[in-house]
Amino acid sequence: MSGGHYYNPRMVQIIQENIKTDKKAAGYAKKILDEAEKHLSLGNDFWWNFVTNNSLPRGAMPGERNSGCPECGDAFLNKYGVYGWVCLTENNRWKIQCPHCGSLFPSNDFKKYYESGLDEFGFFREDLADRSLLVNELYPQYGPDKYVDDGKGYIDENGHSWAFIAYYHHWGVWYGEQDRSKNQTGSIQNAIRHLAYAWVFTSDVRYAVTGLLLLYRISKVYPDMDLNVWMRGKGRPYRNSDGHSLQGKVVGCIWETFLSETLCEACDALLPAFEKYPKEIEEAFLGFEAADVRKIEASILDGIVRQVYPGLQKAAILGNEGMHQCA
Repeated sequence: MSGGHYYNPRMVQIIQENIKTDKKAAGYAKKILDEAEKHLSLGNDFWWNFVTNNSLPRGAMPGERNSGCPECGDAFLNKYGVYGWVCLTENNRWKIQCPHCGSLFPSNDFKKYYESGLDEFGFFREDLADRSLLVNELYPQYGPDKYVDDGKGYIDENGHSWAFIAYYHHWGVWYGEQDRSKNQTGSIQNAIRHLAYAWVFTSDVRYAVTGLLLLYRISKVYPDMDLNVWMRGKGRPYRNSDGHSLQGKVVGCIWETFLSETLCEACDALLPAFEKYPKEIEEAFLGFEAADVRKIEASILDGIVRQVYPGLQKAAILGNEGMHQCA
């Protein structure tokens, strides 16, 4: 079995001893465990279905550079900045909200549209989705197309592009720096981080099971995640942390270093659970895919860990000096 290089048995023992004897360590562990319990409370079905593929773009900003809110304008921008939008991730609503005026975007029920386009593997395909659902439901004072986003964005009457769903997909679904804000960002990245740490801190198999299930699901999409497919569109419709290279996997190539580092660290922490609890893990996976622990491990290694170096070679994972080395 793999893993356990950084989080080797001695390291895990030291960490768990520190939590027992040091108040600061215990306090930090409690914060992580509280977050991990929230992730567990959502259930494995939620996390299995939460992972997305490359069929929808990602964007670090919902509008063009230094755009405010479509409704309240620069009042939002001046107070909250370009990353200040709230992602309403509870029940995966596919909505972002302006914290200044409270307006919600997009105006259509994208969640219903997204679910109408899921294939037999649970991933979105635009050709399967019901486009009759792409209608303004929130702002009756406007026409039926106002603020409607089919995933690729919305163009307003002035020709300005708005990437509401791409922003949610970036910050709400995938990427979020730890403790960056209170805006519920980075559901997948933070869930993986918290579950892996919780497993290291406690050796409680519950955290390992959900963490490995999430890693396995990610391993099925991560090799094909390619932001360049979306970034090279006319007028560069999505803004990302790519240093104008248009490169990245889930997110822009610069911030992708942080995401891939989180995923690989979680792999190192969680993979040793296969050896300790193979039966429990296999039983948990039966409801999703009948895979034995070796097949699960192989998928995680091939689909995540072994994707990082090729990603660096293609500049899809490439940050400032030191960032991609950590990844």
